[in-house]
Amino acid sequence: MDKRDLSYDDLMGNISQAELSQLATDGMLSDATLERCAHIGRFMQRVSSACPNPNLKVRDVLTEAQVQAMWQETALSSADVSAARCCTPGANSKTFSLERAIAPATTRWRAG
Repeated sequence: MDKRDLSYDDLMGNISQAELSQLATDGMLSDATLERCAHIGRFMQRVSSACPNPNLKVRDVLTEAQVQAMWQETALSSADVSAARCCTPGANSKTFSLERAIAPATTRWRAG
């Protein structure tokens, strides 16, 4: 049976978490799909680090440009997800910077 190749759109809304977990457990996800899963995970970790207060919405803390920068920076498997500095609502976006660091190991989401 062929492995499934899922797009970002598929992963972010067109497939249930249960189905995705089952495909991963069965080893039925393509390498490209596993890389997309890892990218989404790194991005979500980075956003979570930058916006630790669950009572605030991401848009209250980060600008769209900052979120786009996080998405681009986390595309690399070597992206350090803890590199974002926490910012506060109303912070001057010109002073916000994402520090780039290279992690020694690549991140990959795998079953088992």
